[in-house]
Amino acid sequence: KYIKIRGNVIKSSVTTDYYMRNGNKVFVFESKDIFINAKVKNSYDFNEYENCLKKKLYFDTNEKNKIELKAVKQLAFFIESLLSSCFKDDMGINSKKIQIYPIIILHNRQLDILGLNCMINTWFMDELELLKAKKIKTTNVHNITIINIDTLIIFQEQLKNGAIQLEKVISEYHRKINYWSKCNTN
Repeated sequence: KYIKIRGNVIKSSVTTDYYMRNGNKVFVFESKDIFINAKVKNSYDFNEYENCLKKKLYFDTNEKNKIELKAVKQLAFFIESLLSSCFKDDMGINSKKIQIYPIIILHNRQLDILGLNCMINTWFMDELELLKAKKIKTTNVHNITIINIDTLIIFQEQLKNGAIQLEKVISEYHRKINYWSKCNTN
């Protein structure tokens, strides 16, 4: 039922770590095994922490002043290829009707940080605005969801046998965090 393509076999010039589609629901995965330097963690300086996370999950500039794409930008570029009908590895895709669920898989429990998903989606919204400026319709692109690899492993059987539908869990998660954020701002 699912079409699954690992990143190392995707033939397109723009790639992702893992692509999965069920009907019109497309799941795009970036997998990151990153660490935060102890000096940054012990600084208790939110700005330093945010800058470190931005370099590891959004983009970084190398010594030649060239931008290195990280998870958020990688997902945005791949989503652009999907919505522009440039992704040819899955010929059954209809770019006008798909629902895209971008997912970042993290391998380190130290990054189970309250608010990280919100911070990442702030950056992701900036990327979606750039797509809109290119006249690419992004209304069917959902927020990025961060999932810890251990959580994915725990629920792999339920996901495999259909007892849990990934898109429903993701939608419910975002509905809840949006509700909580509204409660906390009042």
